[in-house]
Formats: sequence, C-alpha cells, structure tokens
Amino acid sequence: MIEALLEQADRLAAGGQLEKARDLYVQICQQAPHRACYWLRLAELQYELDQFGPCLQALEYALRLEPRNPAVLLLASAALLETGGYAQAAQLANQVQHLEGGNRLAALLNQGMALLRLERFAEALAVAGAALELDETQAVAHSTRGSALFSLGRCEEALAAFDRTLALRPGHGPALINR
Repeated sequence: MIEALLEQADRLAAGGQLEKARDLYVQICQQAPHRACYWLRLAELQYELDQFGPCLQALEYALRLEPRNPAVLLLASAALLETGGYAQAAQLANQVQHLEGGNRLAALLNQGMALLRLERFAEALAVAGAALELDETQAVAHSTRGSALFSLGRCEEALAAFDRTLALRPGHGPALINR
C-alpha cells in the first residue's frame, strides 16, 4: 500500500503537482510514522510550497527518529532562516558541517546568512570565506561576504564582492540592492 502511494506521490511531485504530492506524503507519514525519510520528503514538499511552519513540524518528527541526519538538519536550518529562527539556523548549519555525508557548502551558505541576520558580521565574513574556499563560483557566498564587509565598514572590498556576485549571477537582487 505504501509503495503505491510513494510512487503516486513522486509522480505528482515530478509533474509539478506539489500540493497533491504533499497530501499523499501526509498519508504516508500517518501510515509509517517511524520512517524519517518520509517525514523528510513531506518537509521538502512543504518547503517548496513556502509552508515553513508545517515543514519544521515534519522535520521535528524526522529528527526524533534520526537526530544526526544531515539532510534533515540542513533543511531545518533553511526553514528556520525563512521563519526568523536565525540563531538555531546557524547552530544546525554548523552541526551539518561536522557530520559525515553533510553538504558542507550548503551548510556554510545557510550559516553565513543566519550570522548576517544576527549581525555577527565578522563571523559571517569568515563563514563566507570558508564557503568560497570550497567553491569560488558561489554567488551567494560572495554576496554574504559583501554584506559582511559593508557592515564592517570595508566598503571598497564590499563593492568588489558585490561586483563578483553580479558577474556570476547577473540580476542577483540582494547584490544589486546592496551595491
């Protein structure tokens, strides 16, 4: 029964019918509440639908089952960024960086954004630098770096970081505004 629901939900999601896929994943989670992977998939769909509160609720279930699952922790940090839970987002992103199988680059990007919003600019600058060491072409990391530099009063360096962001991703809203 669950296998058929999973196939149908995945088909719906692939076809862009995210609400219907989400509804099926709710049923799947009710039938198999002991499977963290189902809670994670439900949370991913809710995140895509900008339903961050329900996303975080689904992630709570997944974390009870697998408290060190890097994919669950990373999505939780992203959802917390959207809901204003910046301190917890930074903490979870930091945790992901130290877990085997965690997406260190994505975790650094989330952590940098959270630190900016917490006005911890020197730390955000260091985290953006670590992200750029992993991938020099990360426009978000250059933008975070620029925002941190500007907030630290290093305006010329900030302009260069925003210019690099725009070279990598023309039309990047935050870089255009901040520049």
